[in-house]
Amino acid sequence: MRLFFGAVALAVVAAGVVAGAAGLQIAGGPGQVISAGVIGHSAPDPLVLAVGDDAAVELEWAAVAGATSYRLLRSDGGPFTLIATLSVGDFDDTTVVPGGSYSYRVYAVGADGAVSDAPAAGSIAVPLEP
Repeated sequence: MRLFFGAVALAVVAAGVVAGAAGLQIAGGPGQVISAGVIGHSAPDPLVLAVGDDAAVELEWAAVAGATSYRLLRSDGGPFTLIATLSVGDFDDTTVVPGGSYSYRVYAVGADGAVSDAPAAGSIAVPLEP
């Protein structure tokens, strides 16, 4: 069975799993579609980064319509790790080290658990002296 959503075709396989493009989610048993909907929300752009007087990295981002929370990830050169799940569009990262460089990603999350397709992203270097 093939389902078409715009220009995207999805195939329902025997196990009920659906393969397709990001942005679509379909669930169901073998040959049965229970629900179909667009997953994802807009990215919470712009992401504004600044180093405060206390050497903390201050992050702010625009609210996303329909988002109930935001997932904040950070990297100091390695893999990105989740450092906070927030309900507001700002955060002070007080765990940074002076002289370090950090990259951040913020994803919007909707009440349905859908996550933005792309994050707001940015990088900043924390000076040795504030």
